[in-house]
Amino acid sequence: MPSPLGLVDCSAAYWAVTAAGFLLLLGVSLASGRRLVARAQLNEAVGRQPAEGDIAWDRQRAAQCMRWTLCAGIVAGLVGVGGGMLLGPLMLQMGVLPQVSAATTGTMILTLTLTLTRNRTLTRTRIRTRTLTR
Repeated sequence: MPSPLGLVDCSAAYWAVTAAGFLLLLGVSLASGRRLVARAQLNEAVGRQPAEGDIAWDRQRAAQCMRWTLCAGIVAGLVGVGGGMLLGPLMLQMGVLPQVSAATTGTMILTLTLTLTRNRTLTRTRIRTRTLTR
C-alpha cells in the first residue's frame, strides 16, 4: 500500500517522520507526567486528600508508569495483543479501583477496534481466515 505522504519505505524522510512521531509521543508523555505530579503536589499543599482509588502521583511513580506502559506497548506490538490487556493488571497493581481499570481497558480495546475497522474499510483489505478441515 502506498504511503499517504508519498514516502518511500526506509528512506531518510520515512525514518525522519517515524522518529518525529516517537519524539512527539515522548514529549506528550513527559508533559502529562509532570502535570500529574504538579497537580498532586498542589492538592497536597492545600490539604486535599486523595479519594479512594486515586493514585498518589510522585516523580518515581510517574516514571514507573511510563516504563511499564512503554514495555506494554512493545510487547503488545510484538505479540499482537491490545495494550489494554497488559495495562489492566498494571493499573490494579498501582491501586486503581477495579471499576476504573475495567472501564479504561474497555475504552482502549474499543479505540483499537474502531481504528482497525476504519483502516480495513478505507484500504478495502480483505481479512482472510483459514478454517481447519479434517
